[in-house]
Amino acid sequence: MRQVVIVGGGASGMMAAIMAAREGAFVTILEQKESVGKKILMTGNGRCNMTNTALPLSAGYPHEKQNFLERCFLQFDAHDTIRFFEELGMMTKKRGTLVYPITDYASTVREMLLMELKKEKVKIKCAEKVVAIEKKKSSWIIKTKGWQYEADSVILASGSKAAAQTGSDGSGYELARSLGLKVKKPLPALVPLKCRETMCQAFAGIRTYVRLRLAIDGKEVQKEEGELQWTEYGISGIVVFQVSANAVRALEQKKKTEVWIDLCPFVAKEEILQFLKKTMDFDEKKTAEEVLLGIFPKKMVLGLLKERKWNKSSPAKEYSQEEWSLFFENCKNKKLTVTGTKSFENAQICCGGVELFEVSAPTLESRRHKGLYLAGELLDIDGICGGYNLQWAWTSGYLCGIHAAKGK
Repeated sequence: MRQVVIVGGGASGMMAAIMAAREGAFVTILEQKESVGKKILMTGNGRCNMTNTALPLSAGYPHEKQNFLERCFLQFDAHDTIRFFEELGMMTKKRGTLVYPITDYASTVREMLLMELKKEKVKIKCAEKVVAIEKKKSSWIIKTKGWQYEADSVILASGSKAAAQTGSDGSGYELARSLGLKVKKPLPALVPLKCRETMCQAFAGIRTYVRLRLAIDGKEVQKEEGELQWTEYGISGIVVFQVSANAVRALEQKKKTEVWIDLCPFVAKEEILQFLKKTMDFDEKKTAEEVLLGIFPKKMVLGLLKERKWNKSSPAKEYSQEEWSLFFENCKNKKLTVTGTKSFENAQICCGGVELFEVSAPTLESRRHKGLYLAGELLDIDGICGGYNLQWAWTSGYLCGIHAAKGK
């Protein structure tokens, strides 16, 4: 019976363990935290957006990595994920192309995996931090602080640097480097952005639905729509997370990084101006603040007026049609300069990691070391929000588990 040791008990590690055990291997998970699957509990705001049935699935990841991913998804895709969990006894539901457990609790996903690990007699060793991995002639030695394990195959599934409280502290990168694997600098992704403009402080606490465009060196590279949360330091929310990876990469390359925001994406500027004129004609005494309260939240109104240095108590008609046109032109195309991101602790995932050329697709076996496999966030794969990152965990775990157990 082949011995397989998995370093890391997150989503990809648990999936790898189940698949390796099903192939007849004796499997041990080494997890440095006190329990496995902790990060699963955080996904989808605690509801666990498990996967995404949009086609092509690879479109949820950086363009240059899509060919690699397509070879992997041919072996295990979103529909395979749904079938896998339904076979474990968990019903799923869809919201559009997004897939969730029917309970709407991420803990259900974790519990299903734990039950299957128990059924397959997978050995789980928690509070076991791996400090070194060594290759012998025909086996691997995995050393922890208090013990060492021998294996025919080892799967590195130790996560990234994002959300260290769940066990992803970046130690997997060091293990990979110790084995000669090249690691692209990890950067926080799916993360809030810091911005230079003081307007963010004025709007702090407001949530608005916006159309957001990311511009790199003055050129639009990505467009998203959704809820944005204004903060003291900048902007957050899913619409921001979706562009954050591209923003982070641009910042790392010292490129000018901006977001252009449409504060009222549902209506054209001309429609707003017509509506505003009717409002002012109906009540000529209304102030600048009062005519805007039906269009923007009060806190935003005060911030916008202050930015223009307009008196909130002045009659709205005191300002010309041209001035109002410029006012709303600014609202439809508000530019923010991105200066950085929040820390790894505030990021959901990382971009960067072990370079993809270090592994073969679709086995995910190291090209340098036979019997070494890499799964999940440790590899340089990052997707947008919407179940893509968990799908990569399921797919990579599946592939590593199958091939590590077979030893081929």
